[in-house]
Amino acid sequence: MFGQTCQPLLDCFPSGFRRSRRTPWYGPRQPARGGASARFPLVHSTAVANIKSQIKRNRQNEKRHERNKAVRSSLKTSTKKVHSAIAEGDGGTATSHASEASRAYDKAVAKGIVHKRTAARHKSRLARAANRAASSESSGG
Repeated sequence: MFGQTCQPLLDCFPSGFRRSRRTPWYGPRQPARGGASARFPLVHSTAVANIKSQIKRNRQNEKRHERNKAVRSSLKTSTKKVHSAIAEGDGGTATSHASEASRAYDKAVAKGIVHKRTAARHKSRLARAANRAASSESSGG
C-alpha cells in the first residue's frame, strides 16, 4: 500500500542480502573472472580509450589473452592424456604422452605463458606417474 514503509530498512532488500562495501545494494554483481571472456571483454570498464596507442594495446592484450588461454587449455589436454593412459594401465603410452606434455610445457615456458618452476613441477609429477605406471606394468605383466 502507499503509506506503508519498511520498518527495519533491511526488510526492503531481498532475503539473504548482505550489505557491505564490496557489494552495493544498487548495482548488479560483476561477472566472475573465470571463463566468461567470450561474453565479457578482458577490461571490465565501460570507458573506451581514445588514445591510439591504448586502443592498440587493448587489441594486443585481447589477442594475447585468447592465445594464452588456448595454450593453457592444450596443456591441460596433454596432461589428461597422460592420466587417462595411466588409468588404462598402458605404461608405454603414458610415457610417450608424458614426453609430449613435457615438450608442450617447455614451449609454454619459452612463450612466457607458464612460469618455469610451475612447468618443472608439472613435468616432474607427470614423469613420476608415467614411470610408476610403466614399472608396475613391466613387473605385473
